[in-house]
Amino acid sequence: MKNSVRFKFMLGLSIIFIVAAVVLNILIRQVFENNLENSIKSSMKDTMKSSREYIKYNMLPKDLYIGEEALCEKLWSILNGYILTYNYEMQIRTPSGKIEENTISSDFTELTDRGTKEALKGKAVINLQYSKDNVQAILSYPLYDGNRCLGILNISKSFGDSYTENKRIINIITFIELVVFIFVFTVSYLFTSRIIKPIITLTKQIKKIEEGDYEINLNIKNNDEIGILLKEFINMKEKIRNQIETISMEKDKVLKLEKGRREFFNNVTHELKTPLTAISGYAQILSDKNVKDEEFKTRAIQRIYLENTENLFGK
Repeated sequence: MKNSVRFKFMLGLSIIFIVAAVVLNILIRQVFENNLENSIKSSMKDTMKSSREYIKYNMLPKDLYIGEEALCEKLWSILNGYILTYNYEMQIRTPSGKIEENTISSDFTELTDRGTKEALKGKAVINLQYSKDNVQAILSYPLYDGNRCLGILNISKSFGDSYTENKRIINIITFIELVVFIFVFTVSYLFTSRIIKPIITLTKQIKKIEEGDYEINLNIKNNDEIGILLKEFINMKEKIRNQIETISMEKDKVLKLEKGRREFFNNVTHELKTPLTAISGYAQILSDKNVKDEEFKTRAIQRIYLENTENLFGK
């Protein structure tokens, strides 16, 4: 199974798709998070502008010359209605950084302290803190009258609804990616099965040929490379069968020829064996010194000559 073309193809496709889906999901999450942060920062910048205008509109000129603590109380009374209207939490500090008024949770002390340090340098900053189902934004900026710092304002707002909606959209996109992956995987599996099926059939037919069975019926419907391969296989199979039949016929001829050769050899051997036996017998008699009959010797020599002549030139 692990060595099959289908397994390798599906494994490679799955790895590519999973890696692509993970990378795409990370990029989408990053884009949505960046858009959310940009939206939050834009909203907090608008808050800074509107709060400044609100203070400017409600602050009397004489209020600018009271003490720091009294000024902070005045700012609090002015902004109290503002923060209630827009559902903000607020912290007011003196120009030295001392907290005078505060409704911001202690969970965000680190962010307010960090923002205050930057605000004391004359900067306006927005810090974000993420939790499981919420993102808290804290705007820190200084209030000035000309070159005089009136105090430090920290405004906090929860963007839990936006954060939850953002997560919901990301989860929907992730679910869609999963559905697409399952769909693509299923379609790819069916597609590869359709491609692999003729190859599996071809493999079975090759095994039949190995066993000597050349009766093969292949239903070729494809005109692609697989179909061409099957057609060429059928042609090759026919050529092999014809060659085997030719070889079998030639083998029969060789066997018949060999049989005739053996019969001819046996006949020749038999024909030669009888006169040679007679010649050998006469030769032994002639070589025997005890035989004194000259007439018998003469007949023996004539007989040897006659047998030899008959075998050389025929009877």
